[in-house]
Parts: sequence; structure tokens; C-alpha cells
Amino acid sequence: MTVDQRQEITDILNEADVRIDFTRFVALLREALDNVGQRRRAGDPSSQLTESDIEQLRAGGMDPSVALGAYDRVRARTAAHTVALLTSSLTVGEAAKRLAVSPSRVRQMLAERSLLAVKDGGEWHVLELQFQQRRLVPNIGAVARAMPAGLALVGIANWLTTPEPDLEIGDTSVSPLEWLSAGGDPDRVAALAAEL
Repeated sequence: MTVDQRQEITDILNEADVRIDFTRFVALLREALDNVGQRRRAGDPSSQLTESDIEQLRAGGMDPSVALGAYDRVRARTAAHTVALLTSSLTVGEAAKRLAVSPSRVRQMLAERSLLAVKDGGEWHVLELQFQQRRLVPNIGAVARAMPAGLALVGIANWLTTPEPDLEIGDTSVSPLEWLSAGGDPDRVAALAAEL
């Protein structure tokens, strides 16, 4: 990587108000790519087709021997989302300050699984999206405890922020976070979380 490329990435991070050291950003990117899995190399797709099938596809303007790279695009988006979540996450100390509790209390909450967080190299990353100013989204701890252990960070964030058909306010489906923030029954969200 050239000095100009490194500066361009640093500028992009600064413009997005992501205050992170470049070296740490690269480490998070590596971790995110490791978490979304290695690229799966498939064999030649045309090996599963007859000559007649191949001729028909080519006549229609398609090349059956070329993979579309959809997996790579999804993997890149997932890695980018993971890095964004990690860079916006809170350390134990930052979470403690935000909640006006001691760091040991935050570690206790992590042990109880009442905070949504992931551990990276011995360091906790507490998801920022579960906070409302200086407190947690109401009843998020019950939902966090109901979630199966080991869920991917992006999966947790997507589920919490995507409208859920089983959660409606008025006639509108809302996300689990919106439901909890509006004072909805946490048992309904915890039951859905347990099925993830």
C-alpha cells in the first residue's frame, strides 16, 4: 500500500468521523474478513451442465464458466459492516462511563450476558446500538441473554435494527430495538431472539 492510499483511507475515516488509528483499522478489517470466512472457490460451474445446456446459455448471452462473484460481494459488505460496528463499539471503560457504573460492573454484565458485545483478542467490544444516550435500551439485557451464544456481530445488529413482522406498533412492523424503546413487551422480543 502506498503512502497516498494510506492517507486516502485515513481521510475517508476522518470524514466519516471514525476516530481510529490506521493500524487498528487494518487489524479490525483483518478480523472482520476472518469472521466472514475464507473465499470459497467453486469448481467450473459449466462442469455440471450438458453440452446442450452450455450452448443454450451461450446463445442467450451468458458464459456458464464464469462465476458471478456474489459470494465475494456479500463477504465484502459483511466485512465492511463488521468493521463499522467494531469501530463504533465501546470499550469496557467507555461503556462504564456511559452508564455511570464501574468497569467491574460492566464486566459483570458481560459475564451475565446482559450486554451485547463480542470479544476480540481479550478486548470487549460493546455494541453502541444498544444505548440510548446514557442508558441502555429498556430490557435489552433480557433479549441479550435469550440470544444463542456465538452469533455473528453483523447478524445481531441486522436483526435488532430490521423491522420484524411479529412486532407491530399500530399497523407498522418495527425493529426489536424500536419495540423495546417504545416500551413493548420484552418477552416477545426475547422469544424471537431465542430462535435466531
